[in-house]
Amino acid sequence: MLTRALLDDVEIPEVDIESNRDRRDPAQVSTYIGDIMGYFKNTEAKYMPPSNYLNGSGPNGRIISMTMRTTVINWIVNVHKKFKLKQETLFLAINVVDRFLATCPVSKDKLTLVAATSLLVASKFEDQWAPLVRDLVYVGSSSFTAAEVRGMENTILNALKFEISVPTVFPFLVRSTKAAKLDANSTKLASYIAEVALHNYSIIKYTPSMIAASSVALAGRMSKRGSWTSTCASVTGFTEAAMAPCMLEINDMLKALPAEVKAVRNKYTGSAMGNASTLRPVEL
Repeated sequence: MLTRALLDDVEIPEVDIESNRDRRDPAQVSTYIGDIMGYFKNTEAKYMPPSNYLNGSGPNGRIISMTMRTTVINWIVNVHKKFKLKQETLFLAINVVDRFLATCPVSKDKLTLVAATSLLVASKFEDQWAPLVRDLVYVGSSSFTAAEVRGMENTILNALKFEISVPTVFPFLVRSTKAAKLDANSTKLASYIAEVALHNYSIIKYTPSMIAASSVALAGRMSKRGSWTSTCASVTGFTEAAMAPCMLEINDMLKALPAEVKAVRNKYTGSAMGNASTLRPVEL
């Protein structure tokens, strides 16, 4: 069952979080951002994978384990970093993987092919330059061919009815971070938390907006740089109490990262990334 916990029955006035700099930057589309985010919020559930697609009656329920999914996502994070792709590409690629696996049966030996092709599809939508197919074959240790990538791309696009440009965690994460007024390091921490959450199969039952808001709220607590204010609640549509179950599941994962979650931990180690992966989770 999807979790769509919204604000309590308390009227919280809408607030404007756009800065003068945002208003001068056409790329921020500050005039329309409220409408855009409202549309994303209204349609996000439509493009979520079924929360039981690996442990229910889905086509891969008896083929692919949750641990295998985590390993595949770890591979995507690693390759995504190698190619220096946009962060939004990562979230979209994993959305494509989950939705495809919920739709079509895939043998275990084709999982890396699905992962590579999903990253390619997402990159074509988000990046100025998508990876070359031959480079994907190389990073895949030649476990698949260029022809197989092209064939899988056609299969994925048709299976998803070409509905690729969909709401993911990324735009909600950006918006929630702005509402919470996090500093640079806390923003990196929120991104780290959200990327860790991508690996957790049990988290997909929550909407992208919930995952994003929960990641930002946890980052504020862990860094001691911010609290979940009425502005945050108004902008995201979630009180901290409504996010409690999602926050708890993500926080528990942060306390004991599976061995398969390596790439994101390494990615956020070092001063350039605020040493986000070294910070201790909070007690909830």
